[in-house]
Amino acid sequence: MNAEAIKGLGQSLDADCIGVAGREAYEKVEPKADLDVVVKGAKSIIVFGIWMGDAAIESPSPVVQSQHLMIIYDELNRIGLKIARDLEKAGHRAATIPPHLPIEMSDEKKGLIGPVSLRHAAEAAGLGKMG
Repeated sequence: MNAEAIKGLGQSLDADCIGVAGREAYEKVEPKADLDVVVKGAKSIIVFGIWMGDAAIESPSPVVQSQHLMIIYDELNRIGLKIARDLEKAGHRAATIPPHLPIEMSDEKKGLIGPVSLRHAAEAAGLGKMG
């Protein structure tokens, strides 16, 4: 399955943006990168996102904000699982990366750090620039 097929699959699953970065492109943007912590021998990383909307995120109610974010996380997980499943059916190894967990609070990691940097991966996949 090539990058264009993966992008088409993501769009068919309602991803609003999707990009694919080769391992080398990701490691160039994030020198500390180690995709082997997700899938040994990984050759690329797929990054996608969905529109969050404004009203719920800007709501004065933390309950409304939290509920909206949980729905978004569920949707991101659903899309990721379907992409991973289709990749594995096509003979590739694939795993999902949580959009919001784990929260690593050690002094070394300093907070919201998962197994890979999704912000750096998004830049490597052509979805934007860090700034």
